[in-house]
Formats: sequence, structure tokens, C-alpha cells
Amino acid sequence: MDARSLETLLWIARLGGVGAAARHLNLTQPAITRRVRGLEQELGTQVLRREGRGIALTQSGRDCLAVAERMIADFAALRIAAGGAGAIAGPLRIGMGEVIALTWIDRLLGRIAHAYPRLVPELHVDLSGPLLHKLAAREIDIALVPGPVTVRGAVASPLGHCTLRWMAPPRLVPADTSVTPADLAGLPILAMPPESDIHGVMQAWFQRAGTTPRRLSHCNSFNVLVSLVRKGLGVSLMPEELLGRFISTGELAVLSEHPLMPMASYTAAYMSRDDLPVLAQIASFAREAAALPGAWRDASALE
Repeated sequence: MDARSLETLLWIARLGGVGAAARHLNLTQPAITRRVRGLEQELGTQVLRREGRGIALTQSGRDCLAVAERMIADFAALRIAAGGAGAIAGPLRIGMGEVIALTWIDRLLGRIAHAYPRLVPELHVDLSGPLLHKLAAREIDIALVPGPVTVRGAVASPLGHCTLRWMAPPRLVPADTSVTPADLAGLPILAMPPESDIHGVMQAWFQRAGTTPRRLSHCNSFNVLVSLVRKGLGVSLMPEELLGRFISTGELAVLSEHPLMPMASYTAAYMSRDDLPVLAQIASFAREAAALPGAWRDASALE
């Protein structure tokens, strides 16, 4: 029996449709359909059926799926036993927040290329909320995100921390100015969208003081957000380590907030896959990359 047909059935079930499975496997939808028909002919039973505008597994398909998962795991183990790390091949879908994309992701990609040269990383840069939704839907294989991960069934591993500080253009608020939530509530605040973890941290800080920002604007790009603050358009809550060169040149002023902001934690999370048994190792590589000296300070992409 062709392992590719079993893998196709597996991804149709995991991603909920032929189109999504085709995109994941880098195939056309007719090619996916041919694989399914070939599998049905070989098994002598129908494994998929139309359901409204979509498709669903038949009872035979559900029974076959459990066996297919075990067989695919066995095929993966066989390839590894025969060819070692070089046998691990195919796409590796990595989701990440923009801060990680701007700092140490190149170190992680280098580590992956050295250990698994036939893996092909696909990078998805987004906010933490959408990334965790994609992880739960198995649209990405591993997520590197700020904040805790509460996706059911996900394996989570800490990556490190960044120091969150309120920053402002010096002409708006001088450096080291002591500020409270009430002081900042009336200033123009530039923030990441509500789907980001840092937005939740910011809102909780204001709520604990019983106040709400009155002039709050959102931007879904950290890079653009930094540029807007440097140009004097408002204050923002940002990772201090990432912006050292702008602080040292006086383009950004670090404020002295009371109460202090909590540290921003980062997490690697993945859904275990028998057909991709290296995700735990990839998470370990991510921890190593994040722990290297200067990992959170290399903001060369910021201009």
C-alpha cells in the first residue's frame, strides 16, 4: 500500500478538506482526489463522503484513519532507521511572532538546516492569537509565540523572557520620567492589536489601576510601531532589549513606570505528529537559539 495515499487521507482529516490538504502537501486538488480514489479502490470501500459544501470521513474512513496514523509513524521510524536525520524530509511550518522573526530566527533556521538538511522551513509571521489558532487547526507545525499557550493537546516549552517597558519620543516624554497608568491614560498610545499577547499585558496593567487609555491606536506590525514612536506619534509598550540602539542614541526614551510591567515570556508549542517525529528537537533548537548571547538584541531588521 502506498504511504502517500495514507498520508493524504491523514491530512484531509486533520485540515478538514481537500484544498487544505493539497496546499499542505504542495499538490493540486485533482492529484489529491486521485490519491483518495486509488486508496478507496485498493481498500474496496469509500473513505470520504460529501457533507454539505464540504467532505467528511465515512465510518470506514474513520476506522482506516486510526490504522493509517500508526502505519505512517512506522514508515517515519523506518526512514529514520535507514537514513538517520537525513531521512527527515518535507515542509516544516514554523509560526512566530514578529519579535522572534526580527531577532534570532536565523540562528534557529541554521541549526535546523545543519541537523535536518531535507526539511524545508515555511515561515508564518503573525500575532500570537492567530498563530495559536493555526496551531490548534494543525495549519502550522510549531509556534514560537509570546505568552502562555493554552491550546488543548499542545506541548509547550519556555523560550525566555524580554523586559517590557514604556517608551516614548524624548520630545513627548523625557527619559526616566516616572509615570503611572493614570499619567499614560491621556497620552496617545500606539499598541499591537488585541490578538497579541502584549496587548493583553498592557490592558491588564491599566485595569489593575482602574483606568483605561483614552487615545489608543493599533498597529499590527512591530517594525512600523517602532518607527511611529520614533517619529513622535505616541508612546508604546515594547521589549527593551530589542531597542537598545535607539535608546542609546536618544531616539527612544525609556520611562520609569509604577507599578513595574511584568516580563514578557515566550513559548515554543507544537502538536505531536507521528509522521514528523522531530518537533521536540526543533523546540529544543529554539530554546538553544533564544539562549545564545545577544539573541534578543539583534534588531538589525529595524530601521
